[in-house]
Amino acid sequence: MGRVTRPRRGCGSSNASSPRGIHIPDYFFGKNIVHLPTTKCHIYTTTTGAMKNAFGGLLNTRRHYTHSWIHETLVDLLAIQKEIHTGLFAIMDGTTAGNGPGPRTMYPVVKNVMLASADQVAIDAVSAKMMGFDPMSLDYIRLAHEDRPRRRRSARDRDRRRRRCGERRTGTSTSARTWSASAAAI
Repeated sequence: MGRVTRPRRGCGSSNASSPRGIHIPDYFFGKNIVHLPTTKCHIYTTTTGAMKNAFGGLLNTRRHYTHSWIHETLVDLLAIQKEIHTGLFAIMDGTTAGNGPGPRTMYPVVKNVMLASADQVAIDAVSAKMMGFDPMSLDYIRLAHEDRPRRRRSARDRDRRRRRCGERRTGTSTSARTWSASAAAI
C-alpha cells in the first residue's frame, strides 16, 4: 500500500525531512506529476512555488514538524520526487500574486503572469526574481541549485543551445531581454 523512502543523494541534510523516511503511497511511483502552485510569499521560506507545492502532499500530517529545517526539507522532497516520478512539470499562476507574510495573511497583487517549466528550481528562481528577490539568497533555491548534478557541456552542445534559444554569438538571448523587461515591469 505504500513505501518508505528517503532521497538517495542530498545536500548534506541527513534526510532532514524525516529521519525515518517518508511513507509514499504506491500510486505515486512511476507517475508524471504536474504541480499547480501560485506565486506568493511565505513566512518561513520568503517565497513559495513549485518546490514547496509537494510539502503538504508528501509530508501530509508531519509537515509542521519540519519548519525548523524547511529549506533542507524542500530539497529532500525534490530529490524524492525526481526518484519516484517519471516526470515533473509546474505551471505557476501569477495572475494574482500573494504579497506579505503568507500563506494566511497575504494581500493580492495583480501581476498577470503565468510560468511553466519542467525544472522546479528554475521556475521558483524566476518567480522569486520577478517578485524582487535574489533567488540565490533564498536557502531552498540555493541548496537545490547546488545539489544539481553538473554536466560538462561541449562546444557543440553550447552551439546547439544557442541556436535553440535564439542566442547570438555575443551570448545575449531574446528571452533573457524579455524576462529582464518583464521583471522590471513587475
